[in-house]
Amino acid sequence: MRVGDPVGVTLRSGYYGWGTSPHLHAEIRSPDDQIRARGGYCLNLIDAMYGDPLEEIAGNVVHLQPEYALIKLEAVCSGLIGTVNGEPAIIEGGIPYYGWVGAHIENPPEHGSIEILGEKISTVTERFNKSCKGTGNNYCFTINDEKILGLSLTLWANYQPLVKIIPLKKGGLNLEKDEWVKVELKVS
Repeated sequence: MRVGDPVGVTLRSGYYGWGTSPHLHAEIRSPDDQIRARGGYCLNLIDAMYGDPLEEIAGNVVHLQPEYALIKLEAVCSGLIGTVNGEPAIIEGGIPYYGWVGAHIENPPEHGSIEILGEKISTVTERFNKSCKGTGNNYCFTINDEKILGLSLTLWANYQPLVKIIPLKKGGLNLEKDEWVKVELKVS
């Protein structure tokens, strides 16, 4: 296999619901891992978070289909930047519809809260290497006062991160391509 060779076809499994895009899961192993295939390529991961915690989730719709819309954030940042115990973190997962939320942070705590837009949305329940996970779904997101199923972070190798907006039902987003939208957080 050489750089640029196709590795397969991406599929939409539906495991996490109909808002899941076709995607690929890849396993990355250390060059000194005995199980790693010989002759692999060196991959430099870009894991530095940039940008401040978001004060708003807003931007232009860059892609629209019945299952979801993608918005390019106005803020220049590496994704949905929130905080864990007040420290900046990239927030991800199908929030709140997965029932959990992930936070990528250099030094994850064992306990505490996960916040976005200055509001607590989850309590840390598990800690991993450079990330933590929390549970709780006492919140929802809306656009134009219409409740949506939730948000997900979409990362692209060559582009600024995009936020995926998942409607409550297919075709349920009343949005137009290039429209500016603002996502509101409602905490109960």
